Amino acid sequence: MSLAVALIPARKGSKRIPGKNIRLLKGKPLIQYSIEHALSTKLIDKVVVSTDDDEVIKVSKTFNCEIIKRPNELATDKTPTIEVVKHCIETLKRTGEFVGYLIILQPTVPIRDVKKIEEAIVILKETGCDSVISHIKVDYFHPNRMKKIINGQIVPYYEKELEKVSRDKLPEAYYRDGSIYAMRANLPMEENTLYGDTTRPIINDRNKFVNIDEERDWKMAEWLMDNIATTIKVEKTPIKDGE
Repeated sequence: MSLAVALIPARKGSKRIPGKNIRLLKGKPLIQYSIEHALSTKLIDKVVVSTDDDEVIKVSKTFNCEIIKRPNELATDKTPTIEVVKHCIETLKRTGEFVGYLIILQPTVPIRDVKKIEEAIVILKETGCDSVISHIKVDYFHPNRMKKIINGQIVPYYEKELEKVSRDKLPEAYYRDGSIYAMRANLPMEENTLYGDTTRPIINDRNKFVNIDEERDWKMAEWLMDNIATTIKVEKTPIKDGE
């Protein structure tokens, strides 16, 4: 049987926000939100948490998800995500489970529309594309306005600025937001990529989105949850060690 697996990568170290994945956000450990999103997605067959953090393991074990203890060499701030993905797929394969589709849900995104996860999986299965990645539309920080500084002078980062065109008239641009990465599992294993040659988008509402990287993002997440976000409730189902 080919499984659709949600992978939540949650290493212990965090330089900007120490203990980020288990820090309480509106009364819940940060990682709990992504676990609940995954468990609420009907098209996901298995939820896996990959971590080197014993505290993350304690939280994750109160839900019906599987724990993969990550080795130290895959738990540094320089470890590429693709290596964590490969480790997950290989670990499941050794237990006789075949991963057909992998969906990465980063714990730094505590607000998600579960329907968007399901939409990504449907697109992946029905179109035959390699991957489906979530994006948000760029507004103020449009790439046409981006610059770099060389020898003390400001120059275009990529393209010459369209000076006589207002920002709202510029061609639409999108930014990969880190919320949803859905892919065929053969991509990382056989082609050493998470994206492949054909990638389709899921568009998130930037007004209801935050990816927590520093303290001000944490404050934004709290504000969003107080004002516009809805809460997903999932019953805790303890699982036995080793399952």
